Amino acid sequence: TSEYWRHAFATALIARALARRGELDPNEAFVSGLMHDVGQLVLATYYPIEAGRAIALAQAKGLDALAAETEVMGMGHPQIGAMLVKHWYFPAHIEVAIAQHHEPQPSAQGRWDHLGATIHAAEALAHALDDGGSVKAAIAAMHPPIWRELAQGCRVIDFGTQGAAAVTGSATWQAAPTPHWQIRL
Repeated sequence: TSEYWRHAFATALIARALARRGELDPNEAFVSGLMHDVGQLVLATYYPIEAGRAIALAQAKGLDALAAETEVMGMGHPQIGAMLVKHWYFPAHIEVAIAQHHEPQPSAQGRWDHLGATIHAAEALAHALDDGGSVKAAIAAMHPPIWRELAQGCRVIDFGTQGAAAVTGSATWQAAPTPHWQIRL
């Protein structure tokens, strides 16, 4: 649906902007952001009955979609998406980023500046854009160590009408009214 692709593209643009602030490849971040929910497409296409059960369960019990998918199918869309990109021979770090986009883990060095954490943060910010929500809600949805890592040395993410445009500035945040957002991390 157009809603799915709007969210995927927003996540990709934000991931690319976040990657530019560090040592990550912006193109890999963009592709990972675009593909992060591909497991949802697999579920909707090949397992529509189970996907429908998961949606119904989430609504009935007030669960998030991932918890409902896991309860119904034994795994969620992040793991399904990771299996698909592995089958397509994507690099292992993109596979891990997709698998961990809801529940990222620190790197072996205990840091949170890796691709999985970036996709997690980008998705939280994209959901705020999707839902007309607040940046504060997006920050609350992020794992605290990821937010702290982003805030260290991060600058401004400017979301104009064309999407994430720049990363420059200071260590605070601000949101302008939609359709133009500026987040000072």
